[in-house]
Amino acid sequence: MKRQGLHSENRRKSQPVRILAQWPHVSVRLGREQRARQIAGRLHVVPQIQPSEIILVEPRGQPRPVQCEQQQYRQNKPDTVAKMRHHSIVTYGNMNPMQPDPEIAHVSDTALLTAAARALETERPDGLIRDPFAAQLAGGRGMAIFKTIKAGERLLFGMAIRTRFLDRLVTETVEAHAIQTVLCLGAGLDSRPWRLPLPAGLRWVEVDFRPMLDYKDSILAGSTPTCRRKTLAADVTDPADRGLIWAEAQGPTLVITEGLLMYLPAPAVAALAATSSAQYWLLEAVTADLLRNVGAYSQSVQNVRAEDHLEGGEILDVMSRQGWIGMRHLNYSTDLMAVAAERVFNMFRDLPQDQIPKPQSASDVSGVHLLCRPGLPASQNPLSS
Repeated sequence: MKRQGLHSENRRKSQPVRILAQWPHVSVRLGREQRARQIAGRLHVVPQIQPSEIILVEPRGQPRPVQCEQQQYRQNKPDTVAKMRHHSIVTYGNMNPMQPDPEIAHVSDTALLTAAARALETERPDGLIRDPFAAQLAGGRGMAIFKTIKAGERLLFGMAIRTRFLDRLVTETVEAHAIQTVLCLGAGLDSRPWRLPLPAGLRWVEVDFRPMLDYKDSILAGSTPTCRRKTLAADVTDPADRGLIWAEAQGPTLVITEGLLMYLPAPAVAALAATSSAQYWLLEAVTADLLRNVGAYSQSVQNVRAEDHLEGGEILDVMSRQGWIGMRHLNYSTDLMAVAAERVFNMFRDLPQDQIPKPQSASDVSGVHLLCRPGLPASQNPLSS
């Protein structure tokens, strides 16, 4: 089969080609150049590349062009593609930490960004958290990604306070409710199974794409978790994979979605909330108003969110409609001041008055939320005792 190339050498120079990949389903030939990358079950490439310019080379198979956008996404619903941010061509990240490109191309890249933030926070004398594994997990690419964020200091602070609040609620919930299983969805480069004082018998199941899990395993191979850690390669947007995830729930179960739901399509969030067999859920909700007010809005992060993504209040509304109710809320406006008032003051003290963030409304829901689901059978109902 004749391989189709880029239309001209000038186009090759003006529109750099990046194939960013995850799962070992196929390799890619683009034009005359072989891109020996693993790629996801869904093939995503940068917007400049047309489907007709891509040739899939399946393992032990024959090269074939991508026939259409629907085939490119392996979707059965024709209208699905139209909902994508870049009309069917978006990027899925490559978990190679040596990849030189510091741009956030996929939601998985935000795991490197978050690890870099934890590493930098750990180095600060006034740091809100201590994560001895973060620097290794972030690697050079994670640090490079962080340096591209314009509001780096504010984003660093936001991620630090999120980590601190989640650490607190994880340990308190595990102890107070005798949690036997933690399901950490979109686990990314989370290091809690290694750095938190968790019960040795606690089952901690990390759910993410296989390359992400393998990358973390390779970095932390010499470290021993404090609990019984297990990994599960799964896509939370896939109904069959969701079934595998919820089958891991044993005994009182806590779900953690740190920095995940904000990236997903709205139907996927609703499906997760509706089908979960867990009794407790820890999540972060951040309103767009808060991000803009404190100057921590990052366009590069926004670009990897689904077109029909949900904002913080909308996520909580979806959870509520599926029977989840709030138990605890550590607020990013009020509870934050109890642990970091001096840091907040120092961050903004040299700014002109008109650039200092205004106080958030008392009704702002931004923060970390612990939810429970009282509609479960009495044996699983956290409110029945």
